[in-house]
Amino acid sequence: MRSFDSEIIRSPQNNLIKRVRSLGHRKHRDAERAFVVEGSRGIATAIAYGHTPEVTLLAHDARPDVAALAESSGAPVRIVERAVFDAVMDTATPQGIAAVFDRPESEFPDTEALFLLVLDGIGDPGNLGTLIRSAAGAGCDTVIVGPDSADPWSAKAARSSMGSIFGIPVLSADSDIEHLVRERCPHRWLAAGEAEQGYDTVEWSGGVAVIIGSEGHGASAWGRALATGGIRIPLAADVESLNAAVAGSVILFEARRQRG
Repeated sequence: MRSFDSEIIRSPQNNLIKRVRSLGHRKHRDAERAFVVEGSRGIATAIAYGHTPEVTLLAHDARPDVAALAESSGAPVRIVERAVFDAVMDTATPQGIAAVFDRPESEFPDTEALFLLVLDGIGDPGNLGTLIRSAAGAGCDTVIVGPDSADPWSAKAARSSMGSIFGIPVLSADSDIEHLVRERCPHRWLAAGEAEQGYDTVEWSGGVAVIIGSEGHGASAWGRALATGGIRIPLAADVESLNAAVAGSVILFEARRQRG
């Protein structure tokens, strides 16, 4: 680790530490168009997708494989005293590596037969990140983050996506995006427990969108207005519902199966 030729940061008042801490707040992430990725898996995946961090932070006692990842990141590496590193991260047991990345710039895809995931009020960043990961795995063209959803660029959401947030366009819904979704996806299926159609009985070819609503509150008025129909996952009699991320993943991979 001494090969990084960097003085160990020991103060929580260090300017870099203060900046990383500030990126824990959405207003600063939005203003700087930057966010923090914590953990080896997410950072390695980001690098594999061709993204280079602005700076990489490494705990002074990090494992050799973690240190090797920091050295290969292509960014300046700053070594941080473990207690200071742990204090600025939002995980209970940080791995000892984090990096600041610019937010990827994305546009609505110009693709025939679009396959979209729309997140409607997904407030838990862990569920949101997991759904982004599933969308990437299922071959979705983009993820649309609707009103009242968690920030996909928060540390927890980025970590839960396991780096997939770098591998699929993630867009915030606005009136222009909503118009494009309506125009390009004639079928927009809302996951709803009260729906009559099974998720595996509908047609998933052509332009389609899967809409996943809040686990606790269900779909919002916005999500219901966007949908063209509802689908449900049949459950055993003693199971009331599925976690939003699980339900979304089940539907996405059925759609992928049908789409080939």
